[in-house]
Amino acid sequence: MLTTVGPEFWPRSPEGRMLCLLIAVYAFAVFGYFTAALASFSIGREARHRDGDLAGAEQIAQLSRELAALRRDLRQATRPPSSADTEAGSRASNSAPE
Repeated sequence: MLTTVGPEFWPRSPEGRMLCLLIAVYAFAVFGYFTAALASFSIGREARHRDGDLAGAEQIAQLSRELAALRRDLRQATRPPSSADTEAGSRASNSAPE
């Protein structure tokens, strides 16, 4: 009913109502397509600027590299001691004066 001219000109037959429904769905799809195209255009422009609010591909790649480096540092810091490290530590504790 919203896609018709007004309350006095709405379809009364089932076929007319079905046609009105199909036209309304089509109109909403076309409107949604143009809205999405406009939004993606503006978002794409914003992502290309360094000072923009959105992260572009370059910023995401840089963050991925930083995250990989942090994970590597975390693995090294939390790595369990190897057998060579424990033997050196036990020799140092045995030779320490008391």
